[in-house]
Amino acid sequence: MLASNIANTDTPGYNATDINFRDALQSAMEAQVPLAGTNASHLSGASFQMSTAALAEFSLPAQSSLDGNSVDMDRERGEFARNAILYQLASAMLDDEAKEFKLASSDPRR
Repeated sequence: MLASNIANTDTPGYNATDINFRDALQSAMEAQVPLAGTNASHLSGASFQMSTAALAEFSLPAQSSLDGNSVDMDRERGEFARNAILYQLASAMLDDEAKEFKLASSDPRR
């Protein structure tokens, strides 16, 4: 969605979209749909079957524009940078966990 908003920054009348994670999680918790089991030994559980596009909502612009475009490039750049930092953090944490697992499962005599 960030890429779509940035790509349409000069499109007149374009409304920026975003996902409110808290609302999406709340919807998922409220609309738990039972999974269909194909075997009697399968565990029962719940599934959330809704596309990301269905969770999208329009962003409110901080300042209105003459052409009706609601993309705020400063906000979009900030969110893009935030996502990049969180991705790098998650990747580093996963790498650390893999190294710890590898060390724990290695031969202790070495």
